[in-house]
Amino acid sequence: YRPIMEDFTRIAGLRSGELDIADTIPPDQVAVLQRDEKLTVLRTMAWDQLYLGLKCDQPPFDKVEGRQAINHAIDRKVLVEKILEGGRPAAAIVPQGVLGYHDGLKPYAFDPEKAKGLLAKSGFKGGTRLRMIAPEGWYPKIKEITETIVSQLRTVGLDCGLTIMEGAAFTQARAAGNYNIYVTGGASWDPDQLAYQRIRNDVFKSGYKNDKVFSLLHEGRTTVDQNKRAEVYRAAQEILYQEGPMVWLYQMEHIYGLKKNVKGLIGYPFKVFDLRKTERA
Repeated sequence: YRPIMEDFTRIAGLRSGELDIADTIPPDQVAVLQRDEKLTVLRTMAWDQLYLGLKCDQPPFDKVEGRQAINHAIDRKVLVEKILEGGRPAAAIVPQGVLGYHDGLKPYAFDPEKAKGLLAKSGFKGGTRLRMIAPEGWYPKIKEITETIVSQLRTVGLDCGLTIMEGAAFTQARAAGNYNIYVTGGASWDPDQLAYQRIRNDVFKSGYKNDKVFSLLHEGRTTVDQNKRAEVYRAAQEILYQEGPMVWLYQMEHIYGLKKNVKGLIGYPFKVFDLRKTERA
């Protein structure tokens, strides 16, 4: 196994025969691989969602109206249908397929005029460039996705300077709270895994606080009955949906390209693949 950060290089390695398997294939490259008689494609809907993390103790995201504004400013359908060509728009922290998924919550409507009104209500005057950071090579089309988001935010009056960083530098900046907006994924197979660390423990120093949410997350962590846990996490998500400390963009597909003579690869929805029974036929 070796990391190859550039999408083009991974695709080229498959097509040249240098690679047997490549993961994180961009959805818009699936048709290219399927036309190659030597290759095949394995697709799974991942329990992983791309989102924007907000610095909730600094303007404009220190006010709920500012956080709701950025949620309304982003056209998720454009990201999924025009850029990624795969996945589905997301609304909340628990992805479809995981305990506690809330099918009553729908993605925020794309409404730039409403976003402008909410920003004005928050008292944000503009004139400050916000710092947006994203990791290089972690997710398909991350450059195109983030540049599109920056353009959409500019339309409603949020000026962002985008920095796409090498993974280690991004991880360090995010952990230090050195951002106004960070872009990353949230992969989990249990709601506690993501919500407790990133919201209750605030490991990325967002500054978001809500005692009711914190109490619900603790209850979810300490409750044994799984049906009760699901209810608790749905209740927490209803509050988080209204308060918007994270901007959920879309649930991702995980796509593998592989040679047709490679058999037995298993791709799990939590972004883990199993090679124990994988072999060349």
